[in-house]
Amino acid sequence: MLLSGGGTVGLMMSHVMGLRDKQALKHAADLGTAMQLTNIARDIIEDAEMGRIY
Repeated sequence: MLLSGGGTVGLMMSHVMGLRDKQALKHAADLGTAMQLTNIARDIIEDAEMGRIY
């Protein structure tokens, strides 16, 4: 399985949160991606003001 940076964070966070259920771990990469997208959305106005366009 190839993971993005967010996917890797999701796997690490699932272990920090104590998840051991294999079914739940299948969605860990999605958790990380959601966290990454939330972070981007939260900062989009500030980033635009600093000239960061993505």
